[in-house]
Amino acid sequence: ADTSGDGVVSKEEFQHLLENPMVRTFLSTLELDPSESSKLFDMLDDGDGTISPEEFVEGAMRCKGSARAQDVIPILKSLKHLNKMLHDLYEEFRHFKSAAEGGPPPERVEGGRGRRLSLRS
Repeated sequence: ADTSGDGVVSKEEFQHLLENPMVRTFLSTLELDPSESSKLFDMLDDGDGTISPEEFVEGAMRCKGSARAQDVIPILKSLKHLNKMLHDLYEEFRHFKSAAEGGPPPERVEGGRGRRLSLRS
């Protein structure tokens, strides 16, 4: 599987791995559809373009079960990405607002999880 020996599986390595009938059968027993290798890779990957053993186990457990879970995981990943983008945009807005009002730059708020966005500082 890991032909490069770096401890993770790239998309290309993953696609090659799925050519193995035993691997396809194994994934099918986990209720994962090996016929959509790109979609499956994206569901298991945390965004760095590779799948570590931990990512595989965690991703397979999240996907196990109904096909609905396989559809929801990409949405959750997109929402996480959108949340970060929105948080960054909010921080930029705060800096522009502060500069327009002639005040000092505001302290950066890290993360943004669970934080309500407000136009009022």
